[in-house]
This record gives sequence, structure tokens and C-alpha cells, in this order.
Amino acid sequence: MNVAGDRHAVLIRAIVLATLVFVAASAARAEDAGHECPNPRAFRPSKQELEAIVDAHKAWLQDNASGRRAVLCRLRLGRRYRKQTLLAGVDLRGADLRYVDLHKAKLPNADLRRATLLRAKLRHVYLFRANLQQTILTGADLRKADLFAAELQKSDLRGANMKRAILGFAKLEGAVLAGANLKRANLFAAELERLDLSGLDLRKVRLGFARLQQADLSRADLRKASLRQADLKGVDLRYANLKRANLEGANARMADLRYAELHDAALVDTQFQGADLREVVGLTQKQLDEACGDAGTRLPAGLSLKACALEDR
Repeated sequence: MNVAGDRHAVLIRAIVLATLVFVAASAARAEDAGHECPNPRAFRPSKQELEAIVDAHKAWLQDNASGRRAVLCRLRLGRRYRKQTLLAGVDLRGADLRYVDLHKAKLPNADLRRATLLRAKLRHVYLFRANLQQTILTGADLRKADLFAAELQKSDLRGANMKRAILGFAKLEGAVLAGANLKRANLFAAELERLDLSGLDLRKVRLGFARLQQADLSRADLRKASLRQADLKGVDLRYANLKRANLEGANARMADLRYAELHDAALVDTQFQGADLREVVGLTQKQLDEACGDAGTRLPAGLSLKACALEDR
């Protein structure tokens, strides 16, 4: 009877899940149908036409009657424009940039706040110090994109592919990254406080000196990741895979590492004051001998940890 009941419960959950997926997909299709792009596929305006669209958008932003919101969906920037700085510093706040193909384009210091770049092809794009706050980048291809010092606060990066992207010193507070691929991305000194990074593929990601206070990294795959000198205060690392990760000098005060995998992880000078290391997998006394903690650090049975120096408290 118990087996039959369990099977029945599993079947009900499967039906509910399938229904939710169908409803979500139908809603997405309805939304796309209601906002179809008026431009032809592979929209290729001339340089003069593109400049005119940008100028009209500037007027629209200033509430000028002669202005018009830029609708550049399906834009495909020609090869001859990719190496130019045609869009450097461009102001396209709130513009429609869905499905654009800007492969290898240069947009340093561009202002793209609240723009829609749904499923945009932005591979190798140069977005140095670009402002992408509250920008929709759902499903965007940002592989190897240069987003150094970019502002991505409250942006929607769900399902975005940012493999090997450069995000050093980028600001991502409040961004939504569910389902995003950040494998091998460079997030050196990035601001990631309180972000939900749970379950993400963060293998070999560079998070040295990154600010991750109170972020959710539970169940994240951080194998071979670099977290040197990262601020991990209060971070949720439950069930995270940190196998062969480098946490040298990291601040892991008050972090929750229960059930995390720490096999061969480098813990030189890692600070674990008040951290919870109970039920950690693969942790050895040799690793802990290189780290430090305090009376509030909770450890697996049989392991010990020296007290941190006064200057580390």
C-alpha cells in the first residue's frame, strides 16, 4: 500500500509539473505573439539609417514630439561595422533590441538601461563599463563577452550563456541568474552580494576578491573555482561542490557549508569564524591546519581548528 501510495504521489507531482510547464510555455508564446518584431529577419540598416534611428530615440527619451523609440529587434550589424565604435557610448535606454546579432560589436560605455535584449547574440561583444541596469538579457548569448566594470544591477540574466565572459569589477546586485551558465567566467572583484546563485554551473570560475556576502551558492558546482580573498561572509554553501577549489585567504565567517564537498580544496588562511562545517564531505585535518576559526565554528567530529589571529577577527 505504501509503494502504491508513493507511486500515486509521484504521478500527481509529475502531472502538476507538466501542467505548470505547459502554462508557462503558453504564456511565453502569447507574450511573443503580442509583441512581434516589425523588422524583417536579419535587419541590416545602413549606417545613416542606424544613426537616424538612434537620434530619434534620443529625442524620444527627451519627450520630444519628433522622437521615436528605437525598435532594433533582429538587427544584424554588418561585419564592416563590428570593428568600428559606431555604437560607443550610445544611449539606447528602453530600446527594443530583441534577437539582435551584435557579434564582436563594440559598445563601450553604452547606456542600455531597461532595454530588452531577449535572446540577443552578444558573443565577443565589447561592453566595457556599459550600463545594463534593469536590462532584460533572458537567454542572451554572452559567451566571451567583455563586461568589465559593467553595471548589471537588477538585470534579468535568466538562462543567459556567459561562459568565459569577462565580468571583472562588474556590479550584479539584484540580478536574476537562474539557469545561467557562468562556467570559466571571470568575476574578479565583482559585486555579487545576496545573489541567488544556487545550483549554477560555476566550474573554474574566477571569483577572486569578489563580494559575495550572504549570497546563495547552495548546490552550486564550484569545482576548481578560484575564490582567493573572496568575501564569503554569511554565504549559503550547503551541498555545494568545492572539490579542488581555491579558497585561500577567503573570508568565510558565518558561512554555512553543511554537506558541501571540500575534497582537495585549498584552505590556506581561510577564515571560518562562526561558520558551520558540520557534515562537510572530504574535509581533512591537514586542510583545517592551514585555516582558522573561533569558538563559534562548528566542526565535524574529530577535527579541530586553530583560532584566527586578532587582526583577522
